[in-house]
Amino acid sequence: ASFIGAGVSIDRTRNVGETTQLSITARDGRWRDALRENFAIVRDALRAPPSQAELARELSNLRLAFNSAVAGESTVRSPQRAQQLINALDRGDVVISAAAMLALFERLAPQMTPARIDKATRTLFSGTGPRLLLMTPRAVEGGNAAVTAALDSAEKTPPATRAAEREVSFDALPRLGPPGKPLSRQRIEDMDVTIVRFANGSTLTFKQSDYEKGSVSVRLRLGNGISGLSPNAPSPLWMSGAIAPSGLADLDLDAMERLLTGRRIGMDVGVAEDALVLAGTTNAQDLPDQLRLLATKLAYPRWDAALFNRYKAGALENYELSFASAAARAGREVGGVTHPGDARWRPIPKETIAGARPADLERAFAPLLAAGPIEAIIVGDVDLEAAVAAMARTIGALPARPQSMPPPAAVVPPRPNPTPVLFSHKGDKDQAYALIGWSTFGGTGRIRERRALALAANIFQVRLFDRLREEEGATYSPSASANSSESFPAWGIFVAAAEIRPESSATFFRIAREIVADLATRPVAPDEFARAQNPVTSGLARQVKTNGYWLSALEKWTAEPVLIEQTRNHLSDYKGMTPEDVRAAVAAHVAEEGDWSMLVVPEKAPGNLAKTQQPAAKAERGGN
Repeated sequence: ASFIGAGVSIDRTRNVGETTQLSITARDGRWRDALRENFAIVRDALRAPPSQAELARELSNLRLAFNSAVAGESTVRSPQRAQQLINALDRGDVVISAAAMLALFERLAPQMTPARIDKATRTLFSGTGPRLLLMTPRAVEGGNAAVTAALDSAEKTPPATRAAEREVSFDALPRLGPPGKPLSRQRIEDMDVTIVRFANGSTLTFKQSDYEKGSVSVRLRLGNGISGLSPNAPSPLWMSGAIAPSGLADLDLDAMERLLTGRRIGMDVGVAEDALVLAGTTNAQDLPDQLRLLATKLAYPRWDAALFNRYKAGALENYELSFASAAARAGREVGGVTHPGDARWRPIPKETIAGARPADLERAFAPLLAAGPIEAIIVGDVDLEAAVAAMARTIGALPARPQSMPPPAAVVPPRPNPTPVLFSHKGDKDQAYALIGWSTFGGTGRIRERRALALAANIFQVRLFDRLREEEGATYSPSASANSSESFPAWGIFVAAAEIRPESSATFFRIAREIVADLATRPVAPDEFARAQNPVTSGLARQVKTNGYWLSALEKWTAEPVLIEQTRNHLSDYKGMTPEDVRAAVAAHVAEEGDWSMLVVPEKAPGNLAKTQQPAAKAERGGN
């Protein structure tokens, strides 16, 4: 195909009109071909109604969504309710219960015939137009006349050939082997968590909850993740988004979508610092097949060359966006700045992406999929015994995996440097991005000090906002955080950043240093401390009543029992913290260290700014 992706949407603007929008992302500048191919698909949709099988598939997915909403309605949180009301007000709509929505759907579903959908489809593509908005990195030869001619040509394209329907079921998946045997159970009573160990070396950390009725969250962790990659070779992480949609066994993405029709099952694959992570959200009924899907991905991974090429084309098309604004360029570079000399976090040059081949995806990630025992975490509205049985038939049924893995290569934070690392962007000439940081520590120890630094970062952020507004007369939105790695004991940073005017960078750095010096010297006043502490404790009190909190909190309990106690004390640590705890942590781990910084300025920076940053500019400007 000549396009990376495409979609049809409807925009209903109150008291104005309805607009049907066909959005296309073309590949390698082939926008004319992409336009013709998509108009061919539209012409096919107008030529003949959808099949009964197509219609049934879409109705099944809608029914699943409405039923899931009914199951979870009693545990919908206040912010979600508020957003529903805001959206309804914006649309001039009303809010009704999930049960009423389901009843309305069931009343209307029998009326959704191929003929009726055909009529609606024709309505979508009737009216005035089409009008074409074309955005390209280079001017089109021939200008508007050439664009108009391309649109006229696309409208005359013959209908495309419609793909044949096919049925896919879980019976098509390869078998995994006999059910695994649970060897032991460990209960953590006060947190209502159970750890089950299986004969093949896999583990299940389980927590039943009704925080989100009808929902079950699943996460598998295995291998070393980023820490298992070479620190000296270009990182393959940019292509990791192609792992999940490549499919499994002999099922491609289209077959996967058909397989999961009407089922609350999904698959995401990500690479964390210390593990490869497979995840999905399901319900109690679909949990066995959710686990089977993930287990099959591990046992029978599939590597789709055509999908990889589309993913690569998308990365190339979007590459220049990383230079389009100060914040975008900062987001591209910050990993390399905060992990100096380590290729795993260094930005990937465009030439590396362009030269990548489908085989590179398998070469990079097949070893990670096969490495290390599997740690499964299940949190949600499901019974323990049902979860154990589903684990035994899926993850527990896989062959034993190698227990030993090479230790991760060491990572260190930046060394102090009074001169910012300088980068440029191609966007707004009045926009810059400044970041300043201090190197701290990592590992799983000294948890109270790490939490004290996190609270200090909240105070830092508020003070930075107030001081910048006072001295600069402008409202910036700075951020501050204390980040540390549990995998790399030497890596931790205490940072602040903001989008600012280019000429304000020196002021930003000065204010940040003054605030840190003050935080290290004097305990925060009680009222200021309370304003920082209360949102943290109240926020944590809400978070512990969500599946997402526990899904992350339960990670690595089987390998690092110290994390159990740290989770147990999470809220009480913050409630018991004092201003002196914060001062002592900043004095010991931040103020004692020199700072380092980074600055992103417009490509055509003012002369005086370019001069003050000249040493860093020579080293960094123009980097990929």
